[in-house]
Amino acid sequence: MRLTGKTLAMLGQRECQLWPECGCYHILERWGKLLSNDETEWKLIELEAGETVIFATLCCVVAHCPDTEVREYMRQQLKHPFWQRQKSMGGWTSNLD
Repeated sequence: MRLTGKTLAMLGQRECQLWPECGCYHILERWGKLLSNDETEWKLIELEAGETVIFATLCCVVAHCPDTEVREYMRQQLKHPFWQRQKSMGGWTSNLD
């Protein structure tokens, strides 16, 4: 993706102007489908990478999604103890809690 002036302007806005056509929506949708397949055999490195991608995506949605119901749902998801490992790695913004 080429960072044009328009793209940079969108990145600087408080609310995502692309939701639900943004990458975050599609990432969550894709990982939801992947993880719901009980027949998939995952390698640990794949799950760890997925965990990081999902965590970063949840943080972005909480910070920038214009849909207040979705934003609050994701905020509640991030309160789950499961995410403590990701939070402990740094970069976590406590105001998303």
